[in-house]
Amino acid sequence: LQAVSLVGCFGVAYFIKKFGRKQLIQMGAFSIGITLFIIGICFGANTAGAKNAIVAFLYIFIVLFNFTLGPLVWLYIPEILQAKWVPFTTMVNWGASVITISLFPILVNMIGSPLKIFFFLSEFIILFEHRNDFPC
Repeated sequence: LQAVSLVGCFGVAYFIKKFGRKQLIQMGAFSIGITLFIIGICFGANTAGAKNAIVAFLYIFIVLFNFTLGPLVWLYIPEILQAKWVPFTTMVNWGASVITISLFPILVNMIGSPLKIFFFLSEFIILFEHRNDFPC
C-alpha cells in the first residue's frame, strides 16, 4: 500500500502534464466521492460480500487519492496564495483533519447513523454554496 502511495505521488507529475491541475482535481474529487459513496452503501449492507467490497474500495480510494488530490493540494496552494499564507493554510488543513477525525465517532454516537451526518453536511454545504458570500 505504501508503494502505491509513493508511485502515486511521483506518477501525478505525468497526469498533471496530460490533464492539467484543474481537470485532475475535478476528476479526483468526483471519483473519490463516488468511491466513498459506494463504501457508505456497503457499510449499510451487513454481508460478507459488502465487507470485501469495503476493503476493495478502500484500496481504490487510496490509489485515487494518491494520484489526484493528495499531492495536488500541496502544489495548488502556493500558486494561489502569497508565500506568507502557505504555513497558515497547512495548519488549517491539518487542524481540520484532526477535528474531523476526533469528532466523527462522537457525532455517530450522538446522532446514530453516519448516513444522517452525510445528509446534514450535504444540506449545509448546498445551503451556503448558493449564497454570494460563500468563501469557495
